[in-house]
Amino acid sequence: MCFGCRKIFKNIFYYKNDDIHIRYETDGNFKYERTLFIIEAKAYRISQAAKEGKIIRTEKHLEQIVRDSYEQGLRTLNYIKSKSTAKFSTGNGNKIEIKTTDFDEEI
Repeated sequence: MCFGCRKIFKNIFYYKNDDIHIRYETDGNFKYERTLFIIEAKAYRISQAAKEGKIIRTEKHLEQIVRDSYEQGLRTLNYIKSKSTAKFSTGNGNKIEIKTTDFDEEI
């Protein structure tokens, strides 16, 4: 599949150091002009304390959601930058290649 051909790739997978036993997922990638976008989203169950408006618990939930999404996105970016051509696959086995020369910046 062509990366950057006006497609958004959702739920794509890659392997740590090409080890098929360590698989990671990224929620979405797309390219707009020369910018790579890496999308990560988290779903967490909100505690009763947070639902009741307890500020400290709500802040902890938000910190965890943002931190986990950031770390997952950063891991994906580091994987892409570690290779001249990063290889991903979809859940049904389609292959996607992202070349570092395809973008100048990332978000």
